[in-house]
This record gives sequence, structure tokens and C-alpha cells, in this order.
Amino acid sequence: MPVIQAQVQGIADVSLFLLLRAFSSGCTALTGVEAISNGVLAFRKPEADNAKKTLTVMAIIITILVFGISFLSFQLHVHPEHDRTLVSLIAENIFGRTFFYFLIQAATMMILFLAANTSFADFPRLCYFHARDGFMPRQFTQLGDRLVFTHGIIFLAFFSSLLIVLFQGSVHMLIPMYAVGVFTSFTLSQAGMVKHHLKHKKGNWVRSIIVNGLGFVMTLIVLIVVIITKFTHGAWVILILVVFFNFLFKAIKKHYINVAEQLSVEEHKYPLKIKKEKHLMLVLVPSFHKGIVQALTMAKNLCKNVKGLHVNISKRDKDRIIEKWDKYVPGTELVILDSPYRVLSGRLKEYLDEIESKDKNLCVTVVISEFVPTKWWQFLLHNQTALAIKTMIHFRPRTNYISVQYHLKK
Repeated sequence: MPVIQAQVQGIADVSLFLLLRAFSSGCTALTGVEAISNGVLAFRKPEADNAKKTLTVMAIIITILVFGISFLSFQLHVHPEHDRTLVSLIAENIFGRTFFYFLIQAATMMILFLAANTSFADFPRLCYFHARDGFMPRQFTQLGDRLVFTHGIIFLAFFSSLLIVLFQGSVHMLIPMYAVGVFTSFTLSQAGMVKHHLKHKKGNWVRSIIVNGLGFVMTLIVLIVVIITKFTHGAWVILILVVFFNFLFKAIKKHYINVAEQLSVEEHKYPLKIKKEKHLMLVLVPSFHKGIVQALTMAKNLCKNVKGLHVNISKRDKDRIIEKWDKYVPGTELVILDSPYRVLSGRLKEYLDEIESKDKNLCVTVVISEFVPTKWWQFLLHNQTALAIKTMIHFRPRTNYISVQYHLKK
């Protein structure tokens, strides 16, 4: 008897687990309604009424499809196969391999294609809302030349392709991730609406709280079931990502708040009084040519205190530069920095630290002459040292740089 009872209990446990898995898989079929809520602004006026009508029609279609497919599979005794969908098996049992069978297959493919396109239509808009509130980079608020949020589309295309590669296109692994993410959003949105109604108490807010509260409880139950039953099938990945992105979004928001506080001019008296500062412009002179002459001309037109700066690696180059400097730029100081280890940006950094430590009010601008070739591939042959120097200067609080382009001819 104990053995029989244990077997019966085991069958009951397995049946309950299978029921929960079926429940979580069925709830995944209900996803997609969030596309309506995210895209209310895309509807014609009155936007809210048209969105409600569309949502109602979508709910009716989903209900008919779910119950219709379930009824047909039960009546036809059709069971899913590893490499065949349930819709394909039902269509084959009813129509055989006729025109209507392939028509249903094509229609299913188009529906899946449209479903994938929905993400590319709504995810960039969702990124826009987050970026507008400061939780994502501001680039996601920018419209491209086709009047779509290009950065959001590129972001989604890259990471969706990455997921397909990492999980080898396995639907059994990707759908649980999708379901957890969607129902987490559903649960949080319903909870947010309850908080909204409690705070503002407008209209029939009691009824709204009951409706949204019921939605919160139902979506939370679904979320818990999906996490438990689909945890080993990929749901664990989205849980880690949710926690990671939560901290990331908060860090981005904190950064934007910090930047806004530091850039605010509210603490300044107005009208502004521009204080005078000591300024030094250093023109880098790796060799003496027309580009250096152009950089010197611009520097002297902008500032009275101009110096040339050469990092000495070869004595031969040093003597040649001094000779041309004295000939073409008399009266302007040329600073020679010896670098026996052939380190350019490091030696320049030491010199900047030295002169700025002597005078705390001194602002230094490094003038860099760069070639602009006529062919795109020729960029690889020039300005690599300038890029390293600009990267070093970029993170110095009291040092700036100006890039002076000298355009080469064909």
C-alpha cells in the first residue's frame, strides 16, 4: 500500500507540474498586448479610444485562436512534435498537403514576421521614454532621417542577433526569457497604476484600483509560475539581466543628475562677469611643415602667449627643427623635451603636470596639426600619434586641445 500511495502521489505531483508548465506556456501566447499600451501615441485621435478598440479586437482574436486550436487538437488527437508545430499538424489533418495547408503555413510565417516587427516598432519607443526620463543614454531620444528612433533599432537588432547566436536559435530557451521579461513588465505596470490612482484619486479611482490590483495579482502569479517552471529553460538569464539593468539604469540616472547639478548656472550671479585667466597655447612641432605654420598662425591669432613644443627623440630631427624654427618663427619660444625612451604622450603629460603645478591659474591649450588626406584609406597612414595625445589630454581637467586640419591636395 505505501508503494502504491507513493506512486499515486508522484503521478499527482507530476500532473501538477505539467499543469503549471502548460499554464505558463499558454500565458506566453497572451503577450503582445503591451505593444498597444506602448504605442498609444501612434494612433489617430482620439488616441486612447482607438487604442482601447484595437486592444479589444486583439483580445477577441487571441481568445478565438487559443480556444479554437485547443479544441481542434483535442478533437483530432494531435500532439506537438519536435520539428512540427501544432498549427501545421492540425492543418495537415484537416486539409492534407493541399493549397490550404501551405496557405496556413504562409499566414503563420507572416504573423510571426509581424510579431518580430512589433518589437522593432515599440522597443525603440520604449527606449525613448526611458532616455527622456534619464534612465538610458540621451541618444535614444533622437529621431533618425527616417523619423524613427534609429539608435533603439540598432541596439535591438544587435542584441537580438546576439541572443539567437548564443542560444543557437532554440525557441525553448528564448521564449521563457521573453515570457519572464514581459510578465515582469506587466506586473510592475499594474502596480504602478495602483500607486498612480492612490496618489491622484481622479475620476472613478476606486474601480481603477480594483481593476489594476486584480491585474497585478494575476500577472504576479503568472510571473512566479513562469519563473519556477521555466527557470532551467532560460528564465534564469532574464532574472540576472533584470537585476543588472536595474542597477545600470539607476547609475545612468544618477550620472545625469550629477552632470545637471555641476553644469547648472543658478549659483552664479548675473549678468556673468568673465574673469581673466592666464592662458598658454602649446603648438606641437613633431617636424616643421606647412601644417605647423597654419597651426601657429591660428594660435597667435587667438592668444598672445604661444610656445612651440617638440618632443626630442632624434638629435638629427632636433637640430633641423631648431634651424627652421629660428628662420621662420623668430621671437617665439620653442620648448624642447628630451625623451630618451621615445615616449611622446607620456613625456608631454609630465611637462603639462610640471607647468600647471607651478601656476594653479594657468590654462593650457595644446594645438595639434593634423593632415586631412583625399582618400578614406589614407587616414590610416596619418594622425595616429595625434589620436593618442588627444586621448591623454581629454581626461585632464585644466588642459584642452585644438585640432587644426591641413587639407592635402590630390
